[in-house]
Amino acid sequence: MKPHHHQLSAVLPNGKSILLRTVLAEDKSRFQEGFSLLSPESRYLRFFSYLKELSEGQLNYLSKVDQLNHVAWGALDESHHPTLGVGVGRFIRVESCPNCAEIAITVIDEFQGKGLGTLLFAVMYLLAQAHEVDKFVGSVLAANQGVVRRLREINATLKGGEGQFSFEVPIYQDFADLPSTTTGQRLRTWLEKMASQLFLPG
Repeated sequence: MKPHHHQLSAVLPNGKSILLRTVLAEDKSRFQEGFSLLSPESRYLRFFSYLKELSEGQLNYLSKVDQLNHVAWGALDESHHPTLGVGVGRFIRVESCPNCAEIAITVIDEFQGKGLGTLLFAVMYLLAQAHEVDKFVGSVLAANQGVVRRLREINATLKGGEGQFSFEVPIYQDFADLPSTTTGQRLRTWLEKMASQLFLPG
């Protein structure tokens, strides 16, 4: 199973139209703009520090991806500002564990709590399946209680303490194996919707 399309459209529960597409090298300035729309708290929760701006090296790292071992898709606000990047999902294969990948989702403040993070996670989940990744790994601050709760609701294993957890999320080939929690079922809904757009039938 390999991805067929390089861009998808989706409608969030609030009616906003979102265009999802592969990240390109020329998106570097879009990353800088999106970063400026993150509040200090959002920057801290995502980067574990109060970054004031992204360095040239960070911008290159975020925008120049091979879509094989470093997969990244961005979300654009089709409804009101088609060129504005409002979120990004990415995973990076772990060199010492080829079937594992580090996952990261970033959504600008205006679009947080509207379902975009789950949508981006669903696209990453589908692409991980296609790239023979069966486990997402990462770190999350304990203060990021919403993300910690949602991770637990999709059967993540969390370890650690002292303000930070490491996590592992299983990637199920059968969506029916996702737990019947609120987050699990929202994720399953997006997976079923987006799979038909992302892949050719059969």
